[in-house]
Formats: sequence, structure tokens, C-alpha cells
Amino acid sequence: MVRKLFVWDLHGTLEEGNEMAVVIRSNLALENYSFVERMDLPFCVARTGKPWPQYFRDLLPLGTSEGVITKLHDWCKTSDRTRWDIVRGYTKPNVNALEVLSAIRGAGHEQILISVTTPEALDKYIELLGFERFFPDGRCFGICGSGLSKMEVLDDFVGKNRGTGRIIGIGDSYHDLLGDNNFLYAHPDGRAFREVPETFVKPYERVRDLSLVLKSLNG
Repeated sequence: MVRKLFVWDLHGTLEEGNEMAVVIRSNLALENYSFVERMDLPFCVARTGKPWPQYFRDLLPLGTSEGVITKLHDWCKTSDRTRWDIVRGYTKPNVNALEVLSAIRGAGHEQILISVTTPEALDKYIELLGFERFFPDGRCFGICGSGLSKMEVLDDFVGKNRGTGRIIGIGDSYHDLLGDNNFLYAHPDGRAFREVPETFVKPYERVRDLSLVLKSLNG
């Protein structure tokens, strides 16, 4: 058997519902600092996978200082501890996620998770979603604030694990398409696939069902 490495994105791919938790917590932060602007669900869905501070940059008037953006983001990061009840109330494994992760694990292949979130928050998401057996320590990477790209994290992992074979990337953004073969995912609720630049050269397939990733087990 040729051992494969499946490289997963979290938000908008392996989980669903977190966008609403982002809306609520972002608006609480805005209210706390007396802003009148508010986010809604379509606004956040369109930015899934981007760093959280970018949501505020896109929402607030041009010229809003980075100091203000940082304060808002810091409030949201603190809410990982103080308002985790909001996340718990909305976030759950995506359709077929547990079954697909189990099948890949059962077939003897490797899986890692790389997410644009903090390591501390990522640990809590993994526990909340029941993903611990798929992504133990050393197999999950929260890169928010690290200054590293997903590709840099993957390259480092591969360099330290010489037995890694063919790489399969799965996510809802072209930034997640890191492998030799890749799947660009969009939720089956009908939301649009995110755009891929014409200059992007890695092979990928658009899917709305995570179970289609399993055809890579035999490819």
C-alpha cells in the first residue's frame, strides 16, 4: 500500500455552524467597543478561512487603525475562554466528516489538520468535535499568529516525517489545496465554491460531499 497524507482544513470543511458563533462573538466585541457596525452570516461565510482580524478590516471604515482591529480580535480570542458556550451551541462535525476521517484512519493513512486559528482554540475545537483520535498532538496545527503559511507548516511536517507519500489536500479555499491531488469543498447547502486564481496550477476537484475524498484511498 502506498501511504498517503490527507491534509485537512477545519472551518467550513470538517465543521459546520461555527460561522454563526463568529457572527455573535464579533458583534459582541463591536458592541463592547461602541461600534454601530454589525456582521451577519453571509458576510462571515464569505470570509471563512481568512484571519479573524480581516473580518473587522473589511467591515469597519477605511482608515480604522490596526490598534483598534487588534483590540477587537483580542476580545474575540478572550471569548474562547469566556463565551465558549456560544461556539458549543452552534459548531458540530460537518456532514460525513466523522465517517470519512474514520475510513481514512482505518485504511492506515496519515491525516493532519492545519487551521488559521490559535493552537489553544484549535485544541478546544478538536475536543468539541470529537476529533481527538484523528488529530492527536503533532497532527494538528493552529497557525494564527505564527507568521507561517499552511504550506510552510506542511513542508516542515513532511521534512520531519520522511515516510510521507502522496499528499491529498482538502479545504474550502485554494490556500488549502496543498497536495498532489486536492479537493475544493463547498457545503451541500448550496453556497458557492470559493474562487481559485487562474494562475493556480495544482490539480483539484470541486466536491460538495466529503465522502468523495475517499476515492483517493485507491488512487
